[in-house]
Order: sequence, then C-alpha cells, then structure tokens
Amino acid sequence: MVKNEEIDLIFATCPPHSATLVGAFIKLFTGKPLILDFRDDWIDTPWHRSKPAIIRWVDRAMEKWVVGMADKVILVTEWSKRAFQNRYPSQPKDKFILISNGCDLGDFASLNEKFTAPPKSKFTVVHAGSLNISTVWGRSPAGLFQAIQKIIQENPDLKEKINFVFAGDLPDEFQKMAKEMGLSEVIQGVGHLPHDEVLHLIKSADLLLAVNYEGWDTLIPGKIYEYWAVGGAPILLLSCLGAAADFIEEHKLGFTVDPYDVEGIQENILNIYEQWEKDTPLKINTEGVEAFDRKSLTGQLAQVLSTLSKEEK
Repeated sequence: MVKNEEIDLIFATCPPHSATLVGAFIKLFTGKPLILDFRDDWIDTPWHRSKPAIIRWVDRAMEKWVVGMADKVILVTEWSKRAFQNRYPSQPKDKFILISNGCDLGDFASLNEKFTAPPKSKFTVVHAGSLNISTVWGRSPAGLFQAIQKIIQENPDLKEKINFVFAGDLPDEFQKMAKEMGLSEVIQGVGHLPHDEVLHLIKSADLLLAVNYEGWDTLIPGKIYEYWAVGGAPILLLSCLGAAADFIEEHKLGFTVDPYDVEGIQENILNIYEQWEKDTPLKINTEGVEAFDRKSLTGQLAQVLSTLSKEEK
C-alpha cells in the first residue's frame, strides 16, 4: 500500500500506544520516515504503574524501540518532552518536538458579541467537563466538596450566596457524596449541554474549576485552553505539580492547589469570592492564547511533515 499509494511518510498517533508499534513496523519494512505523536504518555504514569512488573518492563522496551525507530517524536507538554529527553539521552534532543494541545478559537469569535451577562446575586463557580471514578484516570471532587463544606460551616450565610455548577458527567457516587455532606443546595449538576451553552456558562462564571487526572504530572486538561479562550473568570486548578500547574502560572490564568489540600482549596475560593463581593472580581485576559489556536498548531505539524517529506525526496 505504501508503494502503490506513493506514501511519503508514516504518522502514528497514540493512544492506543499499539499504533506506534504499527508505525515502527511499517518503517522497518518500507524505510519511510516515521513521526510518533504522543497525545498521552505511555510509561511512568499512574496507568503504567498500575500494571504488573513484567508488563511495565515490556512497555518500557517497546517504547524504547519505537522511539529509536522514529525520526521525530511529538509531545504535547513541555513536561512530557523533558521526560522523553531524560529517558532517552542517547537520542538527539531535536528528535523530540513540542506541539501543544489547544482549541479552535473560531468557536469563541462571536461569543462576546452574543453574550449578555445574566442578572445574578450568587457567586458562581463552574466546572465544565467530566469527573470520574478510577484508580488510574481518577478525577475526584472529594477534596473540593470537603472545602465547600468547611466554607458553609464556617460562613453559614454563604449558603445563599455561592453556587457550584457542574456541566458534564457528575457520577452518582459524587452526587450522593454531596448530598450526604449537606451540599445539595450549593452544588448543581446540569449534565451534558450543547457546546454553545457550555461556553455561555463558562463566560458567566466568577470562578472556573479544572480538575486534573490524579498523578498525571505531564498532562494539561484540554478544558484549560477553552477557559482561557473565553476570557474572564480565573481558573482554580486542582492538580499535582506538573505541566498543568506550570501552564497556569506561566500564563497568569489563576491558581493551583493539590486536589486533597482542603484548606488550600477553601482559602483560594474565599479569596476570589471576597474580591467578587467587593465588586473587584479577578479576571484573566486572552493575550497569548492565539498561540494555542488549532490552526496555528496544525501549521506547526504541517511544517514538521513538510520538512521530513522533503528530506525523504
């Protein structure tokens, strides 16, 4: 097929990470240049560490082989790129290329024109995206719920002034947790909404929540790019230290707290609430987000493909 279709190069994106093996074998048999695109890391992640020792060893061996076969390896965060360079010091550093994730800025172009801030008397905190129960891909609001509970217990009047809205999957277990903690009146699950409604919800928020996958230090939740593109409310990221925390700090998008640091979460929410109460709400701007427009990122990828294709010819 490679010969008949006059294919110039091989592009393998993962997960599933087996795609990189397919790409490496095709290169082995054809000699065509190979680009590997790691949207998520393969090893040294909670998912990888959950496997039996023999499987972890096999995974390491397979990743080492495909990386050695590749002409270029694309990573989506600086932390991921650095991890690969450190893991494979014998490989040329320029083999590893950073092309970030991002969002389609065209989706946000008309948002400000169409948006009218709804009248409201409550401080609104919005989480857009899914929470889930998993030992390797966990996104739990347990620490957040404990912080909310403390806020209400220590400031009973805030029960009528603060509202947490969850758009996306909020599993029954977490809804039950909120009810048992006496938070049903301040936590609202609205389920999945059309994208334009989600964007209006984000735009109307006073604080935006992002919950990273537990232990995934090389990962940046995709929703952060959309939060930034909307512009407005600051982001409270619940995450371990890593790529996402660095991203929030570098671009001055808000604050990062460990997902189980109850006092830290409580303190940040109250500080942002107090600014809102004084009618001096914290805001972020969209300066710099254009670098993460998918059109720009696609251009970077096209340049890599073009360069390798020309070298092949």
